[in-house]
Amino acid sequence: HWLAQKAGLAEDYEVRQGPEEICVAYRKSVWDSLDYGFSYVGEDTRAEFWRKRGAQWLRLRHKSSMRTALVINHHGPLPVASGGVCGGMGTAHNLLALVNDKGVRGDAVVIAGDFNAGQSSVTIGQLKKR
Repeated sequence: HWLAQKAGLAEDYEVRQGPEEICVAYRKSVWDSLDYGFSYVGEDTRAEFWRKRGAQWLRLRHKSSMRTALVINHHGPLPVASGGVCGGMGTAHNLLALVNDKGVRGDAVVIAGDFNAGQSSVTIGQLKKR
């Protein structure tokens, strides 16, 4: 990945560039990649339509502890705090369905990214309940 190379990090980090301006990186000496993919989980409303919105995911295994993690990087729909076409409840449901579909029992789960939603949004509120 050009940014990791430019920053002098390409030797230590594996970078996975997803569609729709999202990427994720992990330290190669600490983690092994088990699986990787991308799924659409939302869509902007017509009022501010830019595109469908997705979540990039990867399963990692920690080399020394052998524990696993499911990491999801999400770029949320517009307008901000709306949840887009699916609404906040639907976007949260789609993210949690992705956890259920791609995760394995015992995985630590990390959902991160630019949600285009604040702490008081329905999307974040629903995710906090889990």
